[in-house]
Amino acid sequence: MQVIMYQANAFTDEIFDGSPIGIVPDAKDLTDENMKRIVEITNLDKIAFITSNYDECYNLRFFNSDQEIDFCDCATVASFYALAERGYIKGVENGSVIAYECTSVGKKPIEIFFKDGQVDRVELCEQRPTMIDVKLDLDSLSLALEIDKSDIGVSGFDAKPQLMQRDFKELVIPIKSSEVLDQMVIDMEDLKSNPLMKDIDKLCLFSIDESEVINYICLEFKIKTGCRNEDVTSSLMYYIKKHELLSKEKLTYKSKSLKSKRHHMQCEILENQDDFSIKIGGRASIYLEGVVTFG
Repeated sequence: MQVIMYQANAFTDEIFDGSPIGIVPDAKDLTDENMKRIVEITNLDKIAFITSNYDECYNLRFFNSDQEIDFCDCATVASFYALAERGYIKGVENGSVIAYECTSVGKKPIEIFFKDGQVDRVELCEQRPTMIDVKLDLDSLSLALEIDKSDIGVSGFDAKPQLMQRDFKELVIPIKSSEVLDQMVIDMEDLKSNPLMKDIDKLCLFSIDESEVINYICLEFKIKTGCRNEDVTSSLMYYIKKHELLSKEKLTYKSKSLKSKRHHMQCEILENQDDFSIKIGGRASIYLEGVVTFG
């Protein structure tokens, strides 16, 4: 069997930045085993499979090298950028069009912006995370992370660790310098067994350097049935925007595990809206297209 596949980097327009994603625009005849096989033979971290399209609602499934995942913001941006760039979604000369993404976690509006007939950026809507009002013991937290208590926070801001609830509970912890973040050695088994992490599913540690680049580490403790996703940015970006920690409108971030790769994202908090209260988006760069043969 053969399928057309594009490879793109999400949240960037540079070839060697962002997150590499595979996009199969017509996967309606593929089985789960076919999809897993394509991930295996292409050796990509993630592939988005568009399994159907009805009335501008595109059904997407995401697979990484281990399993199917419920949602991935990087793969969403790359997929809709590629669909619009290659004409699967009809664009406009200047302005935007709305399409919809349907996944196992629901239906979300996707806005695709065009400039001079070319795709400019893709924005997706997310639900606002709930900030849980709980007092965290900074002494115990610093001991668990094996850093000084004074290293927790953001210099010049009243920013403290915050527990956030979406489909899962995520603890966002600001670290005062990228040097401290880079030097952290985390023993996952010890941290998982720590009573502080008892009800926490994800841990996100971040710092902001002098050039306002966000550096972060994201750790997943538990995988709940029906909650497997890879949108590591939403709670973190909401935290940063809510606390007004950056002066730049466009956010630049990079994972500690992929230091050389930068992601460029726009993030907006939408006030007075009930269903979707955060918009995140950016560009993508298609660097390869071809046919995958598998069997």
